[in-house]
Order: sequence, then structure tokens, then C-alpha cells
Amino acid sequence: MAKRLENLFFIILCILFVPVLITVLFNKINIDLFGTRKLVIVSLIFIVVLLFGLSKIYKIWDRVKISEVKFLICITTLYFILLICFALYFMQDGYAETSWVYEGANILANGGSILGDGYYEIKFAQFQYLSGILFVAVFFEKIAVFFHLNERIFLAVINCILTSTILPSSYYICKKIFSKRAAWYSVIILFCYIPIYFTSCIFYNYTFIFAFPVGILALYVSMMEKDNVCIKQIIAIGFLTGLGYCIFNVCAVVTIAVFIELFLLRNKKKIALLIGLTSIVFSIVFSIYFNSQYYTYIYNEGIYNENKYPMLESTVYVGLNKDTYGRFSVEDEDFIKSYDSYQSKKEALRSQIKERWNGMSNGDKVKFLMNKAAVNFGNGTYYTEWTSNDNLWKQRKIIRFFSKDYDDVKYYRSFFGAANLGVCVTSIWGIRNRYATLVPWISIFGIMIVSLISETNPRHILDYLPFLIVIFANFCDILYERLERKMK
Repeated sequence: MAKRLENLFFIILCILFVPVLITVLFNKINIDLFGTRKLVIVSLIFIVVLLFGLSKIYKIWDRVKISEVKFLICITTLYFILLICFALYFMQDGYAETSWVYEGANILANGGSILGDGYYEIKFAQFQYLSGILFVAVFFEKIAVFFHLNERIFLAVINCILTSTILPSSYYICKKIFSKRAAWYSVIILFCYIPIYFTSCIFYNYTFIFAFPVGILALYVSMMEKDNVCIKQIIAIGFLTGLGYCIFNVCAVVTIAVFIELFLLRNKKKIALLIGLTSIVFSIVFSIYFNSQYYTYIYNEGIYNENKYPMLESTVYVGLNKDTYGRFSVEDEDFIKSYDSYQSKKEALRSQIKERWNGMSNGDKVKFLMNKAAVNFGNGTYYTEWTSNDNLWKQRKIIRFFSKDYDDVKYYRSFFGAANLGVCVTSIWGIRNRYATLVPWISIFGIMIVSLISETNPRHILDYLPFLIVIFANFCDILYERLERKMK
């Protein structure tokens, strides 16, 4: 039964990912993120060069006999220093979307009040879900104030420390469920790929929890082989899920994947229920804390009721905009703001959601969802329109080091094309070969579903990029092993 469910899952994943891969490689989407049909060739060249290049380096590294602990300490430290350099480079300018979170946290950390300040009250009324990252920022800023440190640099350092943990976590996951060589691949690819995104060093909701999903998976892998209940790991998973969910809810996708695997595929219902229950308890505790802080320091009834966005309805409404492939548009924001109260906004949005969905034929719906997935999974740059012009220009400058034209970022898309190909191939491979765990694939499937339902924004799936890279590293390992066997 479990094997049949696994096979069914992999077939569903292939059905979803193969059209996306085809759309990514041969798309005709008329937006600036795409434009080359040479992507498939570049992707294949990228895989071959990466495969043989990394394999040769791996053989040298393996011959030198450097201990894994020393290797991970050195590369993680170097990675952290690199992130800090990028953080300082980008920190000279403000961040259009994050500056008011920093400033609001700074006011509260220094004993001030947001109540009565229309600008902050309106912002936090609109986006109450940001109260989680706001009060986490307040906690760290109070520490910075106590020790007379620069608050913004201190927050960046905290974020860079957390982000750096993805390297040892990914190495451990790959080594346990795939191979040592795949683990090495994953660390090197992550090291080369992640730091170029200044979003990974900004202290914000989706970047603060960047290391949480892969950390949860590492904890799960560590308890996977044990038959007894591992209380420490379960509590840690529950804590990371609860805190992560209250800061940026996509963090819960990996925990749901763990629950599905334990409950349906591994028949470990007791452990699954304990993880589920612990995660829910921590989520409730953190929600109560963040909401109590919100209503103490920010809440103003008149401003709140007039300006609060119904977040679920808002993101689904924006996500169904056929003209923008589900991306943010000023017209959609103006429509939401045109209603006076929270309840009237919610009713209007629900009506518009039905109208937008029912206004498409079945064929149009499939095409729309494929294009929407391609925008999310086909762009390797995590296009950051939301940033200040200076920061966007700086990121473009770095991107141009790899690609002459920012709007033709074929090298970035070639990596994403290759990673998507890795997911497809290993999914087909999984039908014939049992993996130690399917959680990376289930998580990718889950985040794909979430991205199809909500607003199209590639940075929303940034937290699951390590999962794509872990799967891609396994794909490279399988491919190299088969090629090496045929060459003998």
C-alpha cells in the first residue's frame, strides 16, 4: 500500500512538473523574465560542465582526506563572511518594503510607541502578518541597544548566521538519504548560488526563516532510522514550525510533508501525531504572543478596521490576475483599498475571486496555471521589483557579472531549468527505487501548490530552494554514476 502511494505521488509530481519544465524551457510568456529559447541547450551544457567539474574536484578533495567537520566549518565560515559582505554592501541603501519594519522595531525597542503614528499604524494594519517578524526584530534590537550595537547590522548578522546553517543541514540530509558525493555537490552548489541574492541577508519574514524548513528536514532525517519516539527532535521540529509559521506561513509545508510521510507511507502514526500536535501547540503559543504584542503596541481600532487586508482573499485574488500571471499589480491594490471596511473588502474579494476563476475556460485555467508556475520556478533571479532602485541596480550589477543583460538571465534560468529537470528525472527514478525519505519531493509539491493558489512571487519559494538543490545534487550523483559505469 505504501509503495503504491509513493508511486502515485511521483506520478502526480511528474504530471505537474513536466508541463512546467516544458513551459520554462520553451515558453512564450511575454514578460521581461524570459526571452531565450536557447535555455534547454544552456541547461544541458550547465549540467555536463557542473557534473564533471564538481566530480573532478570531489575526487581531489576525497583524496586529500580532509575531515567532514573541518570542511563544513571552513566552508560555512567562509559562507557567513560572504553573506556579511553582501549585507554591508546592500545596507548602504534602504529597502522599500522592509524599511518600515526596521524602523517600527527600532521605535518599539527604544521604548517609543507606534500608536498615533498614522504611517506605521496603516502599514501594520494592512499587513498584520508582519507582526511576527516585527516583534522578533524588537527582541534582537533590544539586545543591540543594551550592548550599544548598530541595530541594523546586528539584525543582518543574526540573519546571516541563520542562513549559514543551511550548508551543514543540506550536507547532513544528502549524506543520510543519498550519498557523500551528493552531499558535497549540494554544499558547493548552495555556496555558489545563494549569496548573490541580497534578500538572503536582509532581516525580513521569509529570509529570517530561510534555514527553518531545511533545519526541520535535517531533524526529521536524524530521527528517521530510530523506532523510538525522539522527544528532543519532535520538540525542536514543533518549535521551528510554530515560530516559522507565525513569521511566514510557508514554513509549515515541510512539517505537513513529514506528517504525510509518517502517517501514510511509514505507518508511524504515533510520531506523526506527536509532531503535528507539538507544531500546533507552538503555533498557537507564538500566535497568542505576537497578537498580544500587536494589540498592545500597534492596534488602533479605526485605522485597523479601515486598512486591514484580508490576507488569504487578497493573495488569492492577486494570484488569479490573468494579465499579470498572478503577479502584484497597482490596479489590484487600488481595488482592495477602494473598500472602507475589512468585511466589505473580504466580501468584494471573494466575489472577484469567483468571477476571475469562472471567467476562464478549463483550457485557459490549465494554461494560466502552467505559466504561473513557470514564472515562479523558471526564474533563477528571484526578481526583486519591490526593492529600492539603488539595491535593484546593485543586484543587477552582480547579475551582469554572470550575464551581460539582466533581462536575459539565461545562466540563472539555466540553473533553474536544470534543477526542475532534476526533480522530474528523480521523480521518475523514484517510481522504481525507494528513497529513504520522500519529504524533499513532497515539500516541493506542497510549495508548488501554495504558489499556484497565492500571488505569483518567486521569492515566496526561496525558503525551499535548498530542497531543489538537494534533489538536484542527487540527480547529478545518479547521472555521474551511470556515465562513469558506461565509460568503464
